[in-house]
Amino acid sequence: MRREMGRREGEAYELKASGLERSAQIFLLMLAERYGLKALRRKRQRHDTVILAGPETFLEEVLWPMYGRQVDALFAGYDRWLNGVLSQALPQ
Repeated sequence: MRREMGRREGEAYELKASGLERSAQIFLLMLAERYGLKALRRKRQRHDTVILAGPETFLEEVLWPMYGRQVDALFAGYDRWLNGVLSQALPQ
């Protein structure tokens, strides 16, 4: 996953995340919606890329760190669940 932050000349501050797994992408979009941010789409943009525009300090200091912690917890829980299911389905 890659993350870029910055602003194009004359535009609002943007956070661009690409290479996201579908579940992480959905989670980031839901989190953005919760805080009233809108996702942007550019022409010919890859489907695994999310661009959010908003206040620089909020995106850098609040949203992105929060997203990182929560998506790590989400995938850790998913891994534990999957390992439990597989250990029951595939006896040793």
